[in-house]
Amino acid sequence: MGDEAEKQQRLKDFKGYTVDKKLMSQAKIDAVFMHCLPAYYDYEVTKDVAHGHNSVIFDEAENRMWAQIAIMVTLCK
Repeated sequence: MGDEAEKQQRLKDFKGYTVDKKLMSQAKIDAVFMHCLPAYYDYEVTKDVAHGHNSVIFDEAENRMWAQIAIMVTLCK
């Protein structure tokens, strides 16, 4: 996802590859779900996985934000 010009083709190509509860149940109990956001719910991942107890997507987004801020501060010096 992310390239809207190719969205329809990607939806077709990746149909059936959604990360859902059934797929996550096959992972180890301490497995985490990561995604760089924005997520296309029910295409890439179901909302219950993205917002579930194994998800770290918002922690990941916060870490990315601080890294981007550090880059901006460095470039502005």
